[in-house]
This record gives sequence, structure tokens and C-alpha cells, in this order.
Amino acid sequence: MREVSKLIFLLIGNLCRWISYGGSKSMDEVLKEDNELLGFIVAAIVFFFVFYFIKL
Repeated sequence: MREVSKLIFLLIGNLCRWISYGGSKSMDEVLKEDNELLGFIVAAIVFFFVFYFIKL
């Protein structure tokens, strides 16, 4: 289960990092960095926003 969550967070983090570069770097260059923490932060923010709007 840990590997699956790490894979999801890496995918989200890499996509966010690539978008933040504006596509100027290739995806191969972005994949060399470890973006798992960024993916976790983005997923947590999205989760809390969705949870907040459902509660309204």
C-alpha cells in the first residue's frame, strides 16, 4: 500500500513541478527530482478543499 501511495504522490508532484516550470524543462529532467512531498501537499490541500465544500 505504501508503494501505491508513493507512486500516486510522485505522479501528482511531478505533474505540478512540470506545470510550475511552464513546460520549459522536459519531463525527463523533472523525473530526476523527488517530488513526493510536493505531491502529498497538493493532494492534502485538494482533499481539504473538497471536504470543506462538501460540508457546506
